[in-house]
Amino acid sequence: MKISMIASATIIGAMMTINAYGGSSLDEINNAQKEKSDFIKKLEEVSKDGFLENLKQEQLKKQQEKEQAQQQKTAAERARDEANKAKTAAEQARDEANKAKTAAEQARDEANKAKTAAEQARDEANKAKTAAEQARDEANTAKEQAKQSLETAKQEKQQAQQARQAAERAKKEAEQQKTEAEGQAFGNSGKTKELNEIIEKDNVLGDTFQKLSSNNFKGSKQDLEKAIEVFNDSKYLDYKLVELYQDSAGNQNEQKLCIRTFKTKVSCI
Repeated sequence: MKISMIASATIIGAMMTINAYGGSSLDEINNAQKEKSDFIKKLEEVSKDGFLENLKQEQLKKQQEKEQAQQQKTAAERARDEANKAKTAAEQARDEANKAKTAAEQARDEANKAKTAAEQARDEANKAKTAAEQARDEANTAKEQAKQSLETAKQEKQQAQQARQAAERAKKEAEQQKTEAEGQAFGNSGKTKELNEIIEKDNVLGDTFQKLSSNNFKGSKQDLEKAIEVFNDSKYLDYKLVELYQDSAGNQNEQKLCIRTFKTKVSCI
């Protein structure tokens, strides 16, 4: 019985060895040989009934554990592959995220540049608008000033025309007054004769008339009044008499009469 059990154990051990050698790992082969040696030793120590059944159960258990280990190894490798894939995907995602971040930063920089350019353009537009408004206001002011200047020029022109007309009227009136004064003073030819008679009788007055060297009076009424005013109550003003010298045309007869009238205390003609 014991020999049969050992033979069976040998067969089983050989099967285990074959199964163990079926793997590709040297460590697994060594482990299988060790298991075989341990199993043979155990068979030699055991000699009771039911050993083969227990051996089968133990071998089955070991086979299951081996399969489970292989499954766990496969699962671990699969998990490792998945982890590597996940790592690769994460790295790719990180790279993509970095690229997206860089692109976002570039876009932000471009947006800031565009914003700055827009603000500068807005400022330039505001400056241009302000300048245009100032130019418009200045143009309106200049237009209003030109309008006022034109109106002032019209008024000044009208005033000048009125002044010229008034001057012409005054000139005509003065000429008319002069004509009237001359007519009143010398309209009667007898006055001239009377003057000459007085000069002949009054040697002093005659000498005075002969010594007069110039004539600035034209015979108007105003000039006659000025001629009278050159005398005071006591004497002639000699420097004014000098202005009454030449009278070949008889333009100063009225002044002469007034001088004589002053001496004789007779009303001036």
